[in-house]
Formats: sequence, C-alpha cells, structure tokens
Amino acid sequence: MPPSSTTTCTSLLQELQIIWNEIGESFNERDKMLLELEQECLDIYNKKVEKTRKYRAELQGTLAQAEAEIASLMSALGENVSFPRKE
Repeated sequence: MPPSSTTTCTSLLQELQIIWNEIGESFNERDKMLLELEQECLDIYNKKVEKTRKYRAELQGTLAQAEAEIASLMSALGENVSFPRKE
C-alpha cells in the first residue's frame, strides 16, 4: 500500500476506535466489525484480481490472434515466422 493509503487506513481505524470508546462499544462487537471490514477488503481485492486475470486472458487471446494472422500472411509470402514466448 502506498504510504498515504496506510496513513488513511490507520487514521480511520483510530477514529473508529475513538468513536467506539465514546459510545461504549463492546470488544466483541468491535472484533466482529473488524472481521467484517477485513472480509470486505479481501472480497474487493479478490474481485480486482479476478478482473485483472480476465483482462490478461483477453490480451493474450488478442495477441495469439494477431500472431496467427501475421504467421498466415508470412506463410502466404513464403516466409517462416515464429514468436518467442515470454513467460
């Protein structure tokens, strides 16, 4: 996380703890809320990772189509072409 995000998260957590102290929130409820926050964060990260994986797969598919088209054109010209794969 960039420093500003960490600072923001830290300051928000501190503010939440101050509010909990002011309203007398029980430690059990605090733990439940923190677990909910953690799960929500994980869900968001998982969605972002899955979206990025799909995008990568689309890019790889587009690249494969372009390579096939180039290979077909080169073959029509009597040339051989190969594309090295970078993993």
